[in-house]
Amino acid sequence: MSYVKKALGADESVVLKAKVSILAFLGSYLAILVFVYLTINVSPHYIIWIVLILFRVVIFILTTELVLTNKRVIAKFGFIRRNTIEVRLEKIESIGVDQGILGRILIMVQ
Repeated sequence: MSYVKKALGADESVVLKAKVSILAFLGSYLAILVFVYLTINVSPHYIIWIVLILFRVVIFILTTELVLTNKRVIAKFGFIRRNTIEVRLEKIESIGVDQGILGRILIMVQ
């Protein structure tokens, strides 16, 4: 059972669920490309780094829950060590969005 399902109140319902974008891990993908190059040209022992980076990315994506309910915003991160943020909608005064140039370009493409 997910954390959000357990945390929902009696008269609370999920309005929107969000997912972590795979584009958030561009640095990890670059590291994987470097290790692929090293595995092919230097030593096959570098493949362990590729597996570890992919494992980290997959675990982060699968264990992150981002939910908007009719009463609050819930964000849960982590598998073994859990970090949660829950804010009631009445308490939210402002929202800030930091978006780089690549994010702006990708939004325009959609």
